[in-house]
Amino acid sequence: MKTLLSILFFSLIFLTAISLHAKDIYTVYNEKGNKVKEVVQIDEKNHKVVKYHENGAIEEQGYYKNGEKNACWLRYDEKGNCISRVYFDKGVRTGVWNIQAYNGTYSYQIAYEDDKAIQIKKIAVSGKVLEEIEP
Repeated sequence: MKTLLSILFFSLIFLTAISLHAKDIYTVYNEKGNKVKEVVQIDEKNHKVVKYHENGAIEEQGYYKNGEKNACWLRYDEKGNCISRVYFDKGVRTGVWNIQAYNGTYSYQIAYEDDKAIQIKKIAVSGKVLEEIEP
């Protein structure tokens, strides 16, 4: 019981902190009344975008800073499985991107530096490198 109360207490603090930082939430619906997109304005120059699949599951989410993609962006399939994790620094592709193939048997790992791919690997679900591809 004490653990449950602690979880509820910290959840309340977390939600309060988020609501204090978010100024406005803009929601876009399609003609069927389904949520398509949600934009949470953090401050004048920063906002979070969440796009939704037809079934209501999150399709993509990430942040904009000064009008450019920034930080980690995630993309999900209609079942809620993460199928890509990519990174931006002020609109520039950076870091190691992980993109799952549609059939789910392998993924691509792409390393970016200064908006250019410097290394591409095709990787099996087991983690074994199947192929290194010239960028």
